[in-house]
Amino acid sequence: MPHPRPRPAAAALLGLAALPAQLPAQPAESAPVVVTATRTPVSADEATASVTVIEREAIEASQARDLLELLRLEAGLDLARNGGPGQTTSVFLRGTNSNHVLVLIDGVRAASATTGGFAWAHLDLAQVERIEIVRGPRASLWGSDAIGGVIQIFTRRPRGPDGRLLAGSYGTRRAEAGIALGERARLGVQASVERVGGFSAQNPAGFSYDPDDDGYRNRSATLSLTVPLGADQRLDARLWRADARTEFDKGVSDSVNRTLSVTVEGPVSERWAHGLRIGAARDLLVTRGSSQIETRRTTVDWQHDLDLTAGLLTLGLSWYRDEAYNRSLAGGGMVFDRTIRNGAVFVQWQTGRGPLSADLALRTDDHSAFGRHTTGSVALGWTADPRLHAYASFGTAFRAPTLNELYHPGFSGFYAGNPDLDPERSRTAETGLRVRAGAHRLALSVHRTDVRDLIAYQGTAYQATNVKKARIEGIEAEWDAAFQAWRARLTLTLQRPRDLDTGKDLLRRPRRKGALVLERRLARGAARVELLAVGRRKDYGAELPGYALVNAAARLPLGRGLLLEVRAENLTDRDYALAYGYNTPGRSAYLSVRYRPETGGGR
Repeated sequence: MPHPRPRPAAAALLGLAALPAQLPAQPAESAPVVVTATRTPVSADEATASVTVIEREAIEASQARDLLELLRLEAGLDLARNGGPGQTTSVFLRGTNSNHVLVLIDGVRAASATTGGFAWAHLDLAQVERIEIVRGPRASLWGSDAIGGVIQIFTRRPRGPDGRLLAGSYGTRRAEAGIALGERARLGVQASVERVGGFSAQNPAGFSYDPDDDGYRNRSATLSLTVPLGADQRLDARLWRADARTEFDKGVSDSVNRTLSVTVEGPVSERWAHGLRIGAARDLLVTRGSSQIETRRTTVDWQHDLDLTAGLLTLGLSWYRDEAYNRSLAGGGMVFDRTIRNGAVFVQWQTGRGPLSADLALRTDDHSAFGRHTTGSVALGWTADPRLHAYASFGTAFRAPTLNELYHPGFSGFYAGNPDLDPERSRTAETGLRVRAGAHRLALSVHRTDVRDLIAYQGTAYQATNVKKARIEGIEAEWDAAFQAWRARLTLTLQRPRDLDTGKDLLRRPRRKGALVLERRLARGAARVELLAVGRRKDYGAELPGYALVNAAARLPLGRGLLLEVRAENLTDRDYALAYGYNTPGRSAYLSVRYRPETGGGR
């Protein structure tokens, strides 16, 4: 069977910003469409990269309370959290550092410009429509930070009225509501509020242990608007905002996180389409009695897709500006107030002939602090049979130093930034295979990443310097199957993330991890069981033992659009750690009632 040519440019780009709302429901045996891998729609089965798509239906079926519970089941993803809900959460993709994953919210870069980390703890799943995980370097398309890969989150677009009330362990209470209005011009609003009494973030091994409960509060909302502009163009706007308060041992912090994406897109001619996106991101963190840190980011991306005889040519311009300040509330002075800019141009060529396909991409970034940097990637695909797809790829990536790493004056001269830093750089090679037979799907990938010029704080004053090197080698496997009323999903990760200077494993990343999810459709409703096993990991001054968790969930339609949901976590009450000195929840249970009249009681 000949490899399908890339779709015409006008059809490829039209709907990118609102893709989750436009995609039809996928049959169980078909592959979802992903846009993050190539910036254009492509079948997940034909992508020349390891990709995972988590749809809204899967999010609701899992009843996961937060992103940590959802993402920890995926291959190649490891997580650490400093306590319970709302506490600092780190995501490691393919064994790379937590700031080596590029996080996009509706196409907008969302990580903090000061720390380089994203506020995973405050992104409420009630505001998430779809998640696309692309493993491996994507700097040639998306720029800095995409060393381990890209995680793009599309915010909610309600299809009608819905709501949910939940109560459970640790004093958890939450309410969600959404509504959609209009036909051609469509407005959607989704809001949620959550309060958690919590538990002590640290235990006696922690550096500032306080045995009181550390609570959490989160108020979140998303707004979406789609307006046709004439016959061919369309305006799409999305806003996400989270307002959170987090208690931690001997302290309280208040935070505001927000992203805004405004896109005008559509076909210019039969073989030419464009998309112009203007974005903004803001994160504000106020730690009482300590500091006030705020970053503001403005982004502009203009992408053009040209459907040529020999393939699909993508050309684009990208620009962003980061402004950040750090003010000491204890001393009353400004720690730093800085601005950086980055401009880029990128090109991608997707082509295919017979069973073979090829993707080539090149990007040049010009950063105001470290200068010009060029990244590239090449990938080859082979699809001799629609049930079998193989690929091989090689790509380079980089991470620009954060504002803290460049300009922070440190603490009494220690742990200061360094304006002469170079970006961290990486090279990754990968081969992969996907097999689909009816309702069964198997995906296997083998990869190796070498990172150099890693930034570390060392020397007599522990100043930021480019000194370290790392190598991550790994194998990932995914198996999905459906048989009669059962569905099963198994993910396995084998990896060796090493610091080449010391020969030791990188911190908080296990060498082995596996997860199994079993789902069963019942006469009324559905039930599922999750099994997660994680190997031991190194941490600061300690080794964290491996652990296994068992979670379960069930759904029962009550009629008239009501659905009863129950989820139980850590059924065996396992005592485990995601970070040394920090607690994790024990056995817990959550009960909720969901309302969605168009479903007739559930999906």
